[in-house]
Amino acid sequence: MTTVDKALSLLDHFSHEQTEIGLSEFARLSGFDKSAALRMLSALVRAGFLEQDEETRRYRLGGSFLRFARLRERAFPITDIVRPAAQTLNEQTRETVHVSLYAGGRLSTIVVIDSPRTTRAHVDQGMDLPFNATASGLCWLAFSNPDLAERHLSVDFAQYQRGTLTDREAIEATLSRFRRMGYGVAERSFDDEVSSVAAPIFGANGEVWGCMSLACVASRMTPELIAEYSELVMSAAQTVTQSLGASVPESYRRTMKLEGRAA
Repeated sequence: MTTVDKALSLLDHFSHEQTEIGLSEFARLSGFDKSAALRMLSALVRAGFLEQDEETRRYRLGGSFLRFARLRERAFPITDIVRPAAQTLNEQTRETVHVSLYAGGRLSTIVVIDSPRTTRAHVDQGMDLPFNATASGLCWLAFSNPDLAERHLSVDFAQYQRGTLTDREAIEATLSRFRRMGYGVAERSFDDEVSSVAAPIFGANGEVWGCMSLACVASRMTPELIAEYSELVMSAAQTVTQSLGASVPESYRRTMKLEGRAA
């Protein structure tokens, strides 16, 4: 790894659950010695990518990310592109809808539209979605390039709930079923009170850009609703694919006979 690679890899240790990290913890997580980690952290602070709390001495993401995020959105306003389809799906189902984007080896939510119901599934914007425990993660694995998906299948998976898939053979059997269905489902596998349905959003080169997902309180999600919602989620995902200037791959169209389901 180059010095730049190493410095940027430190940023990967931040997550929705871990927003501040100290020097010793960085060294432990990264495997770098403290002096090397400190040099790289100091460089990231000078560039504005990190800030250090004066009292706790812990690091958090800095303001430069806001500046670059605004520039990115101005050049290619992703949230503006995907939100209309997500909003329509939210209105059709009155359930929580979220759109995720695959980047930097992670699948993270970029748009979340909450259900108007009193009892609803909660999804945090910007959270990383486990590949083995969420409908979006499993959907991404099912329809992604096999070589790219292999990077995320060759790991030790975390167990979140009793129904979380952690066995490689069981996961691959599930992915095979999802490929035939055209969408992914996760029932009580990440959150014991939530069931979700997700469909792939494709990019310009036919890659899985991200996923459109609907999250529902598990006690409400009947087999009949899964069948109904899956059609709506796939249609919304196809709309986003087209809004991104991409096309649904022919292999996906043939599998799901999308010509008869959606425009």
